[in-house]
Amino acid sequence: MNILLIFIIFLVFIFYKYNIRICLFYKIFHIPCSGCGGSRAIILLLKGNVLESLKYNILPLIILIIMAIIILWKIIDYLTNKKTFQKFVNNYKEILILGSIILTIISWIKNINNPLLY
Repeated sequence: MNILLIFIIFLVFIFYKYNIRICLFYKIFHIPCSGCGGSRAIILLLKGNVLESLKYNILPLIILIIMAIIILWKIIDYLTNKKTFQKFVNNYKEILILGSIILTIISWIKNINNPLLY
């Protein structure tokens, strides 16, 4: 798992350094998808430049925050021997799916008008 993560980070760095676009959606339709600019946003986040990162794409920051919450929640569940995270997901899965779709649409709308992605 760690090797895969290191490999992905390496690829993101190479794509950023040499300005390589691999987005099929952009190549076919010539408009950015909801993930376009995500690699550059992640690189900027890793450098600590949050505001500049948000100019490229808002999804990586939101995903990192959600991932941190999930990891902390799962650790607390493990330490307290409870399954509150799983119960939450089971009870609110439709709302979580709808929220994910809405976030994707918002990001896509923002990216369509983003001059940094062209």
